[in-house]
Amino acid sequence: MSRLRVVLLLGILFLLGSCGERKDSETVRLDSGIVLDSELQLPTIMQIYGDYLAVADLFSEGKIMKLYDLSSGKIVSEFGVKGEGPGEFLHVSSLDFSMEDGQLMLHVLDPVRSLLATYRVSELEKGIADGNIRKVSDGGLRLTELYRTDGGYLATGIFTQGKYALFDDSLRFCGYEGAYLVNEQGVQDSVRHAIANNGTLVFSKDKGECAEIIYMASVLNFNRMDGNHATRQSEYVIKPLNYRLDGEAIVNNEVDGYLSGSYGRSHIYALYVGVPESDDIATYGNTIHVFSRAGVLEKRMELDRSAFRICVNEDESMLYVLSHDPDAGIWKYSIR
Repeated sequence: MSRLRVVLLLGILFLLGSCGERKDSETVRLDSGIVLDSELQLPTIMQIYGDYLAVADLFSEGKIMKLYDLSSGKIVSEFGVKGEGPGEFLHVSSLDFSMEDGQLMLHVLDPVRSLLATYRVSELEKGIADGNIRKVSDGGLRLTELYRTDGGYLATGIFTQGKYALFDDSLRFCGYEGAYLVNEQGVQDSVRHAIANNGTLVFSKDKGECAEIIYMASVLNFNRMDGNHATRQSEYVIKPLNYRLDGEAIVNNEVDGYLSGSYGRSHIYALYVGVPESDDIATYGNTIHVFSRAGVLEKRMELDRSAFRICVNEDESMLYVLSHDPDAGIWKYSIR
């Protein structure tokens, strides 16, 4: 890749009129976001569930994981430091919440060591950060994200045998499934094709749906989840995946696409870049596309700052924006 991707969803049913960005949807300007936290160093990932927002701030000199209670706007837990010891992380590439036996759990993936740390949120609030640390089976896999599903775990990464790697409840590897987006220029190298398909998965609160984001393509795939398996329901396309190889580099022939997303009760929010890739250290966007749960674009929102990640609360009254513009922080916007 030509720059650092700090950020680090499968049957085909195309929506009529989904090709090309539609211009007939409403655009709403969002101004004057309120700062939730401006004391962060360089946060890269955040995840929301109910009134909880988890953030990974890997460049913090102290604790790198922060858990906010959004009802009060306060941090209720800080834990984890950089390192290779117990309760330490070399890197964090995905955060995930799940409900298990009536308990809200937070899952933190360290892809460098192929470790998944799972914490009870109720214990984190009490200052207890003794997570269940497990090795992901088949440490040879290059994982980027790992999500808890009703059927076990689903992972994204640099795989040549399929789009997703599947694991059972014990994190034993079960196989691959799913297909990557097709490149307009054809596929010359399976490894670099997998890298070009790098992106992120966005799940609904109940894990019954997920949206697939590919950073290099202006494409959103909307999937129905059945246990550990994703089936494509619809697709929204502005620009397809179109890259070329230049020596060892993967060069995007189109604009960069979607960067982050979040499910509300009735809509899916997706942060869109829409400009050619640059040599900047990271990619940002300030346009949010709002889709129905069926994958139909309904409106756009324009932010007053460039954003790296977004989250929306369940009733879609508040939007949370992780930004480095002008300084690192989290801002919240009233969108109702």
